[in-house]
Amino acid sequence: MWVFEIPSNSQEKRILDNIQDESVIDLAKQLISFPSFAGEEAPVADYLSHYLKERGFQVTKQEIEQGRYQPLATLTGNDDGASILLNGHMDIDPLARGATDPFVPQVKNGLIHGAGLFNMKAGVTAMVIAAVALAEADLDLKGTVYCNPVVGELQGGIGTLHSIKEGPRPDAVLIPEPTDMNLLLKHGGVLDFAIITLGKSSHISQREGSVDAIRKMSDIQQRLYEMDDDKDWVHDFDPDVPKLPLMNIGSIIGGRGRNHDLKGPYCVADVCTLYIDTRINATQSYDSVKKDIITTMEQLKKKDPEIEYELRFPPQTPEEDPVDDEIGKIIGLYMPPFSIPQDEYLVQSVCDNHEQVTNTQPTKIVSEEDGKYPVVYAGTDAVHYWSLGVPAFCYGPGGMISSDNEVADHPPVAVKDIVACAKVLALTALDICSKSKEEYRKLRPQSVG
Repeated sequence: MWVFEIPSNSQEKRILDNIQDESVIDLAKQLISFPSFAGEEAPVADYLSHYLKERGFQVTKQEIEQGRYQPLATLTGNDDGASILLNGHMDIDPLARGATDPFVPQVKNGLIHGAGLFNMKAGVTAMVIAAVALAEADLDLKGTVYCNPVVGELQGGIGTLHSIKEGPRPDAVLIPEPTDMNLLLKHGGVLDFAIITLGKSSHISQREGSVDAIRKMSDIQQRLYEMDDDKDWVHDFDPDVPKLPLMNIGSIIGGRGRNHDLKGPYCVADVCTLYIDTRINATQSYDSVKKDIITTMEQLKKKDPEIEYELRFPPQTPEEDPVDDEIGKIIGLYMPPFSIPQDEYLVQSVCDNHEQVTNTQPTKIVSEEDGKYPVVYAGTDAVHYWSLGVPAFCYGPGGMISSDNEVADHPPVAVKDIVACAKVLALTALDICSKSKEEYRKLRPQSVG
């Protein structure tokens, strides 16, 4: 367990006394039990809505699309006080092959096991427990505390972007993504896209006159692998994220018709769809990546005129996203690269409270540091707030994965880390919300204050 001396400040003590191992474990186990894949978050959203409402929060259900919503819980302070929003996504990564009882939580040797805990229900647990600890301490805060478990972060942050559009504009945002209790101040961008090849179907006995969409796609795949290996993009090298740009061909499906009918393997496929994920550095952009891919496809088509293709790039805002577009739902939204200055007051506050809780200083993750922090290659919802000038970054439990444990395997998270994170989040929220907006503004760097 983390060992630290309870501060004598009565407000801090009242808050920290409300954060106990038992409540952390109970909530984490409840959240694990919901298989909340992207688009299927409603049951866990409903549970958290009731959980927060029963503990004194005013809860608004933000409807993202029909039947899909997220809770925005509010602990209201004064109008002139600085506010903080705790943001964390409820949607979870797909399961790896061989997963056994993934939604039956287990606690072993101080670790909580279960699907979705790592990314990022451990963080959601920490932020909810932190917010509840503040509410139960019955403090007279100057500023408002928001707790916003969101949907669709794995789709580019559609829940967070909805909250930005329809919800409050906080003065600070903390996102407890898995960073091993360190501060993620820089990461790459995420741009997913799809390539569709269109062929000409025929029965196997007459395939001489056909055009095989799957075979055409195999040539495209090979070229994409070469692009990835050779870093064949328009970009400049960034030593903080030396692996970028990265490309991953994550899914492929082919068959007959736009819906990829698989029941006729005796027929040549006339549609094949490839789903690709790219991670880019700050010298790249949506437009530069799109131009690189179009150039590559046109070069291939010049060599093979039979290649007929369509490209589907992600929308940059939810308003551009057609609701009934299945490809759009898979590739999500564009998430730009992210970087926040180390001298932001919010960063310093988390550092100070982390030291108070753990007796250690957190690492400020602004580079990969010899592969120690692969999180710099992820995308997060922090970028959506920071692009508007709202200080936001990630600090949360879990994050260092052993060599025999992939992210897709949903690794366990230590109870002590979730508890410690909840305490740091609560103390940081107290710090921010104890200040007026003007006081907080003056504490920010002069360049942005």
